[in-house]
Amino acid sequence: MHKFLKSRAMVFALALICLLAVPAACIASSSSPLETLGSITMALGVLGSVAAYNFGDGNLVVTKTLPAGAANVTSTSLDTGESSTGSNTTPYEFLLEVPALTTGILGDAATIIYDVVTSASADLSGPTTVAKAILTQTGAGGAGAAAASQRFRLPTNAQRYVGIKATKSASGDASALSMTLSMKF
Repeated sequence: MHKFLKSRAMVFALALICLLAVPAACIASSSSPLETLGSITMALGVLGSVAAYNFGDGNLVVTKTLPAGAANVTSTSLDTGESSTGSNTTPYEFLLEVPALTTGILGDAATIIYDVVTSASADLSGPTTVAKAILTQTGAGGAGAAAASQRFRLPTNAQRYVGIKATKSASGDASALSMTLSMKF
């Protein structure tokens, strides 16, 4: 449970709502006090999650340029806020978005493979791959590869910090283009 939901301010706010708002809401909506309290509690939980994860402030999106040639790159990390491996139960998804690639960047049969990596460190040092090839772009028909996206959730064994590793199989400079990883609530 998030620290925000355990704070004294939240307990006080919930108590105040119970004393003042629940009776008024019951009268206005002809719901039982228990139904009204449940609705208010769920709304506060959503607000607590939003406040705890700083949604809307731009901190939940990272971009990374793609590899130049047959190489790999790893994005910077996103912080899930989960403190220990094996307890990751994040209530959100991640979205990986990758651009269209021309045949000069990704020739026929060449690939860029995207893996999900996690680490206990914000710099993603000592990363563990938790999902291999969640997205693969393959050059074909002399046309390169289309733009693509993939939503995913983390497994419970994921570590606190999450990133994407992109591995390019052949020459062709893709470093003018970037992949984007974001959290979606």
